[in-house]
Amino acid sequence: MKARVFQRLACTFLILFLSALEAVAEKRVALVIGNGAYQSTAALSNPANDASDMAAALKEVGFEVILARDVDKRAMERAIVQFARLSQDADASLFYYAGHGIQHRGNNYLVPIDARLEDEFSLNFELARVSDVITALEQARGVKVLILDACRNNPLADKLTRLATNRQFGTTRGLARIDAIRGMIIAYATQPDQVAVDGTGRNSPFTRSLLKQIAEPGVEIGTLFRRVAMDVNHATGGRQLPELSVSLFGEFYLNTRETDLQAWARIRNTNDPASLQEFLQQYPRSALATDARMRIAAIERENAERERQRRLQEEREQARREQERLEREQAERKRLEAERLERERLAREAAEHKQSEQERLEAERIGRERLASEAAERERMRKEQERVLREYAERERLARERLASEIAEREQRERQRLAKEFAEREKEREEQERQWRERAEKAQREREALARQLAERERRDREAAEAERARLALLSKPDASVTPDAAKPREEPDVSRELQKELQRVGCYAGPIDGQWGPKSEAALRNFLRITGDAKTAPRPEPTALAAVAARKDRACPVTASRPPPASPPSTKGRSAPAGDSSIRPRVGELRPRCFRRGDMSACRELCAYFGPQAGACARLRGGGTGLRRGYGLGSERRL
Repeated sequence: MKARVFQRLACTFLILFLSALEAVAEKRVALVIGNGAYQSTAALSNPANDASDMAAALKEVGFEVILARDVDKRAMERAIVQFARLSQDADASLFYYAGHGIQHRGNNYLVPIDARLEDEFSLNFELARVSDVITALEQARGVKVLILDACRNNPLADKLTRLATNRQFGTTRGLARIDAIRGMIIAYATQPDQVAVDGTGRNSPFTRSLLKQIAEPGVEIGTLFRRVAMDVNHATGGRQLPELSVSLFGEFYLNTRETDLQAWARIRNTNDPASLQEFLQQYPRSALATDARMRIAAIERENAERERQRRLQEEREQARREQERLEREQAERKRLEAERLERERLAREAAEHKQSEQERLEAERIGRERLASEAAERERMRKEQERVLREYAERERLARERLASEIAEREQRERQRLAKEFAEREKEREEQERQWRERAEKAQREREALARQLAERERRDREAAEAERARLALLSKPDASVTPDAAKPREEPDVSRELQKELQRVGCYAGPIDGQWGPKSEAALRNFLRITGDAKTAPRPEPTALAAVAARKDRACPVTASRPPPASPPSTKGRSAPAGDSSIRPRVGELRPRCFRRGDMSACRELCAYFGPQAGACARLRGGGTGLRRGYGLGSERRL
């Protein structure tokens, strides 16, 4: 049973889904115009109603409708333009017009409510051409439907006939036949060149029959308009016969909703009276309505029987529930008694547990108090130790500060002594420089005097040499009375002394100035000639060498011993051997880094005892462990 119900529901949902999908996928547009309130001719009573009812019917079958009622030419043209835009790529495009329409020379025109026809020249400016509507329909890619309920008695056409300016005006009653393009359906309210009946009801006979047929689902459009033609012909007594022009290869349905057969196939096995009642409301004249009523009666009988069985089942169920209630009440009384006994037992156990818990808490309290007193005593002792340590640390700090201040004072006095000695040495150096400057000035003056003497001596030597050459020229032979010693040039013993002075002035000679020319004097002269780059002068005590040295105005040789040598550090040579314990000697290499690098005072005491009170280790002990910071570092370690 459940499987059958599920299958029916699945079929129902599938049909509804496919119908909805088809409605969403298909694009249908329609333009509906109804003009009846004409301003220049007699008004029509039903075109506005025809347009409103047709728009509602088309919306019901899935069309997107543009409705225009009693519009002038400008509004009519705007509606046609909007319809042309919507028709692009539409699956179905439909145009419906109700009102006056005329033909002229084979062209059909629709009459707006503000049309004023004075002559045949007013047609193209006052009326709307049916050809423009066909152009808008051609934008659709699917079926195109043109419905004209416009072949009515038109006084404007009679007026134009009377005002015609020539015999070829060609205005006739009704509309001309239109050649249908591929995929188009054209429906006329009456045959070409004939006039349609306006009717006396809400709608014209043509529109009333068309609305009736559109409401019936599953009717192919050709069949639909043939039925309309039959109804209109019967309603007008043969005076009006609609005409249909079809250029369509396939089938097209205006109302795509399911038919009564399709609906009955869907719900004939249902057990829902509401679905069957809905079927009767939608298809009251269907041949299947009797079956639907019989199905409803059968369902109602089944429902009545089912209701009777349900009431019997409810009575049996109520008796069963009453029996269960009595059993539950008896079980509940037993349970409550058991719970009362259990609560009494638990109360006794709780009282015993509470007493034992109080005893345990009392014991814990006593233990906590004892632990608290012990902790307080330990805290007091810890604070006392901290106080003692602070006092000891403060004494140590004061001692270190006192030792540091003493060391700072000693270092300050030592720096002052050294500064004083440095100032005295600077003063001595300045005095020596002053003496050297005075000596240099004096040597400069002596060199200038010596240069003048040398120049004078050279002049006299040249004069003597010229006189000697003149004398030798007069003599043809040497005089035998002249001895070789007399012919030897006279020596100048002062050249060596003057040369030593000049070499000493230019910083190249440091020996005694005694006029004795020896290896030291010759080495000084050679050094001067090498430094000055003089390769022509011979390294001998001659006037040319003296003139070359005297021509040097500043120092030529570098200073080698201009200042007294700095005081050398005290030497450990000749120091007597340490008088300490000889067992420490093998451990000296181990004790030194411990004392001078890691500050181990015990190592420093052993080194001080071994090397004596002048050792660096003793100074480190006297400095309170600050020897490395105050200068008793690696140097002190070396002095050990």
